[in-house]
Amino acid sequence: MPRLLALRQQCPRAMIDLKQDRAVVSEGTAVATSTKRARTALWIASIGTYVPAEMRDNAYYARTTGLTEENLVRTTGISTRRIARPGEDAFTMALAAAKSCLTNAELALGKPDLIVSGSYTPSDLIGTIAHRLQRALDLKNARAVYLSTACSSMLNAIEIAEGYFATGKSKFCLATASEHNSLYNDESDPSSGHLWGDGAGAFLLSNGRPSSGRGLEVLSLITRAHATDGHGPDAIYMRPRDGGLKMPRGTEVFRQAVRKMISISHEAIAAAGLSIADIRYLIPHQANQRITDAVSAELGFQPEQVASTISKYGNTGCASVVLALAEVAGKLRDGDHALLVTFGGGYSSAAMVVRAKGATSKTRPDFVCLNGSNGSNVTAATDAAAPERIGPNHHDPIPYSIAMPSAREPLLGDEDGFIAKLVEKKGPEVNDYAALNRWFLDVHDKCSCGLLSNEEAIGLRKLFGAAMSAATLQGFVCHQPHGYPGDFEIIDRIYTTHLSPRPELMRWDAFFHAQKATKAVRNRKQYFHGILDSHYAVHQPLRVLKLGSGSGRCMFEWLSSREHSNVSFHCVELDPDAILYASLLNQPFTSQIAFERRNVVRFVPAKKFHLIWAAGLFDYFSDKVFQFLLRRLLPAIAAGGELVIGNFTSDAASRAYMEFGGWKLHTRSKDELVHMAKQCGVEAARIRVDSEPEGLNLFLHVAS
Repeated sequence: MPRLLALRQQCPRAMIDLKQDRAVVSEGTAVATSTKRARTALWIASIGTYVPAEMRDNAYYARTTGLTEENLVRTTGISTRRIARPGEDAFTMALAAAKSCLTNAELALGKPDLIVSGSYTPSDLIGTIAHRLQRALDLKNARAVYLSTACSSMLNAIEIAEGYFATGKSKFCLATASEHNSLYNDESDPSSGHLWGDGAGAFLLSNGRPSSGRGLEVLSLITRAHATDGHGPDAIYMRPRDGGLKMPRGTEVFRQAVRKMISISHEAIAAAGLSIADIRYLIPHQANQRITDAVSAELGFQPEQVASTISKYGNTGCASVVLALAEVAGKLRDGDHALLVTFGGGYSSAAMVVRAKGATSKTRPDFVCLNGSNGSNVTAATDAAAPERIGPNHHDPIPYSIAMPSAREPLLGDEDGFIAKLVEKKGPEVNDYAALNRWFLDVHDKCSCGLLSNEEAIGLRKLFGAAMSAATLQGFVCHQPHGYPGDFEIIDRIYTTHLSPRPELMRWDAFFHAQKATKAVRNRKQYFHGILDSHYAVHQPLRVLKLGSGSGRCMFEWLSSREHSNVSFHCVELDPDAILYASLLNQPFTSQIAFERRNVVRFVPAKKFHLIWAAGLFDYFSDKVFQFLLRRLLPAIAAGGELVIGNFTSDAASRAYMEFGGWKLHTRSKDELVHMAKQCGVEAARIRVDSEPEGLNLFLHVAS
């Protein structure tokens, strides 16, 4: 980097106060000081599902409830529901799902020695579903447990199995979730009579990795009860002699479901040592499409990452999360993570993070079986006709990715010459921006679903020619000349709205600056100035701790407009080139700015500050490191001061463009940032989250 070499020759060593610390701590090392009790080995070795053959559409419920078909779809997202036939009930459906699960399972190590069954719509509460399964499957030595935590029952069943595994009392557990909602439903009730469907799901749980090597490893499992919130047990209930299945407080249930599912999702992800960005699929309880949309949006998932079966099955209670997982299990690749989250009446909530093992893009999962097996040997215990098959039977395993073709599609490139035309006319004009952003989104989507490898995506940069060289801003991001994305130089070029002097490249830089994320970075500088102004009005001398000095331009501009200001900046930065760059830019203010070269994860403040500012830093940290550093900084907030952490939230178009250049962030929502602070012991009254005008760069404020 000739420019920096020249700067070093101009800069006297005495100008920079460098406290050398060459040790670099990885994120994993930084949090290795905390110890955790080892989790009990817990795997989902096989999945089975069952739904009845009979379907009822919205026309039927429009007649029974007096609502319009349009209203039913708009308010619930439901188009059809499966309804049990005479002779079918919660037990027979559980049996069908269990048989498909066990038929599909690899049971070389032995049969289930534990049965845990969940349902709030049984036909018999003495001869429970679990005991009837033991008899029907001839599992003489198995323990049998029945439970109901409403729609959270399946994850509670898994938690019970985990306890048996931990005590050595079980090695294999058959867990079932089944609902016969139509048995107790009042179809004339306009508040909820149109919601319910029937169905069942089953897991074979193993206390260790299945001998086949394939399955879903449980990384975290958290359950909660919320009976003291709102109307609790009276908001939704099933009372056979008092109206059956009713939801008198639907609005409250909706709000509680969204809040609780978001909150417990954060808990489960944190307990697994992951962040939202690590989760490939969200598998929520299928209660209402609007609930799913609200939860997924707040958590930052894209629609293609969210399992949804509500349209064809309706709300199948505790079975819904199994049916939803079965829909996407075939898309999980080796190492992929999925988040299952539920909410039930009472209230209850639960969340679980799983990791796929032993599956690759060339492997078909043999641990999933939809709607039974190959015919009459695996059906409900009834004379009813065999259920409709929604997928292949077990002789023709479900393709690994249901949505993917059997052979890879042709490599995405520039089939229509779109990029070539932009290059030929020396970059995109303003009316090309939307189409170009869609192109980047298409590439990102294909990478996300495995149709395009990372190497192939990088290869697409060649289509741009010089427009992806370091002479353009987007090319500078791709090449990472300082060794990491989002370096001080690209940030300074964003601050100054830099344009290439080469006419054939100038339009590409203009496109870069028009991005929402780029605007948010520029707005961040103004946001920092506003916070400095507010604190300087009440604190003089003002002490500021800046984590990550970057280019130093935000300090330079503020100090330049306020001569003789009584403020001092302490900047912690690991990159010596960034320190050099910022020092030269701020040469007129060397008496007010001190630079300390140190990895921020190892930095321990020796004094208190009125403002602790960290923007463009925490976006690169996992949740563990985020919380580790936040806890360390909290004691350094002076009386009347605050800590401000900047963190990008998700925006599909900006993310696709940034990640095409290799600039990846841990995006977080407002709720996630609040949750992070609360997890570190910060009271709610001390927390607020603001944003810059684009709404993309959020700022977590923690007051003293």
